[in-house]
Amino acid sequence: SSDLSSGINAEWPLRPGVYVSSDVVPFSGTSTVAFAGITVNRGIVVLYAVGAQIRKLVLSGYATTFSLLPEIVYTASDIINKIHFKDEQTVYLSTNYTIEKFEPQRCSLRRTCEECLASPIDPHCGWCTLQQKCSVKSRCDLQDVWTQTSGRCLSFIVQEQNVMALQTLKLEVKNMALPTSEPYLCVYHHGDEKHTKTAYVNNSLMSCEVPIFVNVTQGLTKMNVDIVHRHVKIGNVTVNYHMCELYRRCGECTPISFCTWCPLDALCSRAPTCKDDAINDVASCPNITDVSPSKIPRLIGKQVVVSIKNLPSTLGLGDLYKCRITSIINPKVSQLFDITSQSTNDTIFCQNVIVGQKFPEFNNAESKINVEVVYAPNSVSLAQMEVSVYACELLTSDCVQCAAAYSSSEYDCGFCTDTCAYSSSDYCSSGSVIKRPKDCLGTATKIEKLIPDWLPLNGGATVLILGKSLSVDTNIEVQLKFPTKNNQIVACTSTTFINSTSIMCKGPDIMQQFGLVNPEVLPAKIRLRFTHGEAPEFYDSPVELRFAPQDLRSVYPSYGPQSGGTRVLLNGTRLCHPTETTVTIGNKSCSGIVCDYERQRLSCTTDSGKGANVSVTVTIGNGRISRDVFSYLSDPVVTGVTPLYTLTYGGIDVTVEGRGFDGIQMPYLLVGNASLSCDSYLQKVPPATFNSTNIIYQLPSIDQLQGNTDLRISFLMDAVDDLCEPSSNRKVEILKDPNVISENIKGRPCEIGKRCTLNIEMTEIHHFASQTQVFIGDLPCENITIMESTKSSDIRIGNLTCIAPPYEAILEDITVNSNDNPQVHANGTAYRVKRLSSETTKTDLFPVLVEIGNFKIEVGRLEFHKKGFNMTYVYGAAGAVGLLILIIVIIVVKNRSDQKKKMEDMTMKHNKEMGVMEGRYAQAAKQAFMEMTMVKDKVVDVKIKNDDIPYRIFSDYLIHIMFPNVDKKEKSTDCDSALIPLL
Repeated sequence: SSDLSSGINAEWPLRPGVYVSSDVVPFSGTSTVAFAGITVNRGIVVLYAVGAQIRKLVLSGYATTFSLLPEIVYTASDIINKIHFKDEQTVYLSTNYTIEKFEPQRCSLRRTCEECLASPIDPHCGWCTLQQKCSVKSRCDLQDVWTQTSGRCLSFIVQEQNVMALQTLKLEVKNMALPTSEPYLCVYHHGDEKHTKTAYVNNSLMSCEVPIFVNVTQGLTKMNVDIVHRHVKIGNVTVNYHMCELYRRCGECTPISFCTWCPLDALCSRAPTCKDDAINDVASCPNITDVSPSKIPRLIGKQVVVSIKNLPSTLGLGDLYKCRITSIINPKVSQLFDITSQSTNDTIFCQNVIVGQKFPEFNNAESKINVEVVYAPNSVSLAQMEVSVYACELLTSDCVQCAAAYSSSEYDCGFCTDTCAYSSSDYCSSGSVIKRPKDCLGTATKIEKLIPDWLPLNGGATVLILGKSLSVDTNIEVQLKFPTKNNQIVACTSTTFINSTSIMCKGPDIMQQFGLVNPEVLPAKIRLRFTHGEAPEFYDSPVELRFAPQDLRSVYPSYGPQSGGTRVLLNGTRLCHPTETTVTIGNKSCSGIVCDYERQRLSCTTDSGKGANVSVTVTIGNGRISRDVFSYLSDPVVTGVTPLYTLTYGGIDVTVEGRGFDGIQMPYLLVGNASLSCDSYLQKVPPATFNSTNIIYQLPSIDQLQGNTDLRISFLMDAVDDLCEPSSNRKVEILKDPNVISENIKGRPCEIGKRCTLNIEMTEIHHFASQTQVFIGDLPCENITIMESTKSSDIRIGNLTCIAPPYEAILEDITVNSNDNPQVHANGTAYRVKRLSSETTKTDLFPVLVEIGNFKIEVGRLEFHKKGFNMTYVYGAAGAVGLLILIIVIIVVKNRSDQKKKMEDMTMKHNKEMGVMEGRYAQAAKQAFMEMTMVKDKVVDVKIKNDDIPYRIFSDYLIHIMFPNVDKKEKSTDCDSALIPLL
């Protein structure tokens, strides 16, 4: 090839087991013919034939291993002759029957430059830079740049990332020199807007103008630029397209080298005319460094001090700038405020700043707003900072928290009566505002709720006390006052301070405290004892905490497998505590406790265990109640599953046989694919019915299993993991929908008053013998039997027989409407087609439906006849008689037609013969007449009339001819009278 230093057509046959070089791996195989060539880097290209394939192999010139796996470049018939190279692109080869042409390269399969030039490089292939394709060199345009050098793909680097309209975009061309005489374009894209500019190449630099975009709505936009050559995209870059006029803040404008900020105009521009000094760097922008206070109460006029830097020098006069607060939620809502004469270029004092009701932040407990310094003549914002606006009455309703907010110096709030309000007494109707948290204790203390509202008599359980201003720290004690025990006071133990609205403590052992022998319900009122000052203070609450006995009445179920996992329900009295209820069964923890506080019952899941009538114990604090009612049974064992077949519609019943199922609370069927396990499945199917030895499940449809066709099943029975491990999976075969092979329904009516036997042959039906149902109308066919047929060895066929229900029973199951239209069954699930109805005959047609699970098919329609004969046969016989009569009529008519034609033919024949005879007679008469005329001339003495002579002679002649044996003299007279009409 011209692409190689030594042509690839140089014949260099290689044989199996012969080394190409001592430094290269051996060539082996069953090649019939092989050729090789040397590449420019001293590598080797080998083309060889194996069977019907031409393969190409490239070996690196710098390594001792294959750098490219053999590539199949052509497939043909068995090759019997040498390979012939026409040029670098084309190879001709001889096969048994043809001479075929192919190319020993597949450059076009490499779509990108990186793929084309990736190591190892096919010595035939290179990258056409301007055409952007991988090809042999001869297929690149002459002006194109073709390269085989790895890592030399064309790329462009932007010299200045930030650009603006009408500037020049400069790109550095990397890895190769582009032809300067070729046309290039820069295509700029932003949304639907596109602009094209001519690009120019000078050595390794490309430049093109930046267009003006009209649809840009922000200062900075990421812009895509495609570099195009003759409609072919050869590169792409992204630049930052800036429009100075769209920047709204000094800090956004000044970082861009070609943008300048005019503070008094609040304008960013590339060529500004500012009222004052223009700003070109961020550090010179006006900037608010602090606002005091940082939190402003709503509806309260406050002086706000703003610390600011870099105010323009022309703002030395107070009437030139103001303060403004602006909503962040709705920036259109704002309000201006004057500044005091104390203001300087560094500090602005905003007078009587009030956040009114027009601000959307007004109804929030706390939210953010902007404080701005503005240029008064045009209200241009010079700088801004976020501060908080708050409403004391919405912050909290707790006195301690309200006073603590004031103490923190962040919020100017105090507690007034029942409300957190502004700290000034002018805003409190009672005139007394609490600003210290400890002053709230007793005065604003209130207990609102106890969780729970009871504790066990033996103590040790926790009660949570909720309310307001309960304490400010741990200097609090919870006491219990028992009215029924002479108001005796007993202290709670382990009092814990959570916050001012919640504290908790543990109840004491009341049984021991009062020496109780029999449990009883004892109410106690809550008293709080505060010890902040020299003398303790007390708060007595009307809320009662009851100490009461517990009761465990039942456990259901009272048994479960030894592996555990049974969900049991415990019913009783006062069994639930929010945090401290524990349950043990047989000295093992019952996990996953869920409490029903209203009904005071709970549920939990058993652990593994053994034994009968083991104890079930519920513990809350020191209170404990127990009953010996739970028994562990042997784990369930599955011995059989039938059938292991299903249909795509699902609904097939699967029967599981075994033992120990009655010890399971809920035995689930797991349905999945090959990865089915206890935790990974597609569906969990509950049982339809189950007892100690049998469980019946209904398989879902394939659609419900996400179309999975590799169907597996296993069982999840409480915590018996052995039944749902992958090793226990059973494969279920998905059969094709049954088809009807034959049936005896069509054309075989049933007589009303008798029972008909139906025979139906269907594919696959014998696999579901116990689940197949046949319905006539809406009533089941009786005595169904299904046997596997041996009719075909290729198709699995089942033979179904059943006895149809009586006609009267089917008819009774049908509701007839008043218009006698096609009727439907009362339950709407089946139908009857009415064909004929009269007083003497009645023919009805009922659908015969076969149902297997959710699969249903109509196999035919069964006819019933009222009389004891088959109306079909009657109709057939009547039709046959009619046909016979029609045939007889046709025969009679044909015979008559034939006779008439025969008579007509005989008449024509007779007439013809008579015509011939009359002609002969006429000729004879003429001859006789002539002869008699001659006689007359001789017998002159005979007295004969002239008229009589021809007649007489003709008459005699006829008599002679017609009656040759009759004497003419005897008959002449008689014949005369008879012949006269003929003549």
